[in-house]
Amino acid sequence: MPLPQCEQGDEPSVGDPDTEWATTVIDSRHSLPDNFAPGDLLEVNQAGFDSRDRVRSFVIGDLAALGEAAEANGTPIVVISGYRSYDYQANLFANRAEEVGDAEAALRTARPGHSEHQLGTAIDVLDPGAGDLTTAFAQTPAGQWV
Repeated sequence: MPLPQCEQGDEPSVGDPDTEWATTVIDSRHSLPDNFAPGDLLEVNQAGFDSRDRVRSFVIGDLAALGEAAEANGTPIVVISGYRSYDYQANLFANRAEEVGDAEAALRTARPGHSEHQLGTAIDVLDPGAGDLTTAFAQTPAGQWV
């Protein structure tokens, strides 16, 4: 059965993303306010990663366990992206749109307000020797382990 098409929109997400983060839907249709920023961001180096990216404080323990388990498996990972502000995401989207146009950019890069990274609970990971984040990560030993 084919997946349904993603719908774009600008409906506000429902609930308080600070306290109801686990049930806050952020996708191509639902967005966070442009002024939302979690108040409890910590650097992922507190979870043992060599990065200054940030996540919500309650993510640190699970992130540390993930890193330790990946290392123990022989497939270490690095965090390459954590929290992104609305403005940071706007720049990412604008840069992508300049390269490939708005429609193509929307297929690969979340519009500002529509990125789970703004919630502070999403991360992007790669194996330490990788360059850019692409779907090719899924074929690496670290990607297959994750």
